Amino acid sequence: MFKTLQGGDWDLPDRLFSDLPRAYDSAANDVRGDVRELIPEFFTCPEFLENYANLDFGVQQNTGERIHDVKLPPWARQDPLLFIVMNRRALESSTVSENLPAWIDLIWGHKQRDSESLNVFHPLSYEGSIDLDTLTDELEREATVGIIHNFGQTPRKLFTTPHPERLNHGLPNLPVGVLHGIEEDPHLLVQGSRCFKDLGEDVPVRELVLDIIGEKIIPCPEGVLCAPLHPHEQVEWRGAELRLIVDNKVIQVVENAFCNCAAFADSSNLVTGSSDYTVRLWKVSRGNSSSSGTAAGIILSHIMRIHTDEVTCVTASRTWSIILSGSRDGSAALWDLNKGVYVRSIWHGDGGESNAVSLVAVNESTGYIATCSKLKLCLHTINARPMAVLDLTTTSSYSPLVPTITAMAFHEREYSHLGVLATGGPDGSITLRTWTADGTPEGEKALWEFVTIRTMKVRMVGRGVSRPSSVTALKFLGETLVHGEETGKSYFWNLPE
Repeated sequence: MFKTLQGGDWDLPDRLFSDLPRAYDSAANDVRGDVRELIPEFFTCPEFLENYANLDFGVQQNTGERIHDVKLPPWARQDPLLFIVMNRRALESSTVSENLPAWIDLIWGHKQRDSESLNVFHPLSYEGSIDLDTLTDELEREATVGIIHNFGQTPRKLFTTPHPERLNHGLPNLPVGVLHGIEEDPHLLVQGSRCFKDLGEDVPVRELVLDIIGEKIIPCPEGVLCAPLHPHEQVEWRGAELRLIVDNKVIQVVENAFCNCAAFADSSNLVTGSSDYTVRLWKVSRGNSSSSGTAAGIILSHIMRIHTDEVTCVTASRTWSIILSGSRDGSAALWDLNKGVYVRSIWHGDGGESNAVSLVAVNESTGYIATCSKLKLCLHTINARPMAVLDLTTTSSYSPLVPTITAMAFHEREYSHLGVLATGGPDGSITLRTWTADGTPEGEKALWEFVTIRTMKVRMVGRGVSRPSSVTALKFLGETLVHGEETGKSYFWNLPE
């Protein structure tokens, strides 16, 4: 798109966006009216600031310097990710919230054409400034269209009076009416005294599914998964068979599915990982051809191949349109959910039991990806850019005999200033971790690392119990944490009301 706008090639090197401090200075101080708009990538996607493909953008005439990665302000410490995180934090700050009404007044409000506010743009950029259908001169019409394309279009004026200030209700990061948050008060989390569901002795909880209709959590055992929005529907797998069950009745049996694991991207898309090294995408057909109808069957739409060993775990995100699969070959693969095609891989090693990826998770708010093997816990962006790595062999709970981490889940918010990843262990521990670059030595490029916020132990319940149960499933529900155990029991962890 950019090259098309510039006649099929890159713009002149001196005109390209290559220096953030220079661009800011130009927009803030240039009296010639340099107008710039921050696209969403400035708050979400560090990769757009890096020239990963080593494209030749040319050499600047003034300095003789070849354009490569975008230059960042000093506080970003040479790290696009830190710049993105800090820029988003500034956007979500109380300072911006307090001044947001003034910005709304300038863009959509009563000061949209106020010359005294230094807020006037090209006359043709305003709605209704000219009717192109009334222009009979073809040259004049083409020139006018060219000006409009070049300068863009000012948004429609929506308000004629000053916009009211934002209503403050306490902590800006928490929903209205919520006094405590997991990120703000992790030390206040307390496990419930009674389990809310017991699958039975020796039936470990493997998944915790949110039932939005019934407003409850449904624990699922090994080989069973409930459909979102349709808790009466579930898939079961055993051996080579994959079954669709509705209201406790088997509706369909698929032979030779070789399913090891499964995840729903939404109520109409099922992803399975197989022992034959493939990842499969299935469409759930419904009786009245809508997402609210009853499932009538599952239809295989894509068989995706890249792994060289059994697929051990899968997850999917409709928000980001991705599938994430982990395998015994030591890799986690990213797939396009819409097209059913391979995108890229994240490697933990060259295979073997220690490098096998056993757990994967996607943060629905940020797109961050967590992958885990016996040896390490890794965090990446949605484009597989490395963020932080935790060497599990250095943790006090490490054992070469059992996995250090047996479950994990991201804390989800529309915006999180901290970011929390919860992990469960075979020793009954639940650890809340965040990631930060605050420990980077002065003058060096930002180095991200995991930091432990709090470690908790599940309660030992029952007679003759000598050790805490292994945590086999985790899920956040707002500011509540839910965990499932190898004993089949599931518990809530709550904050004070």
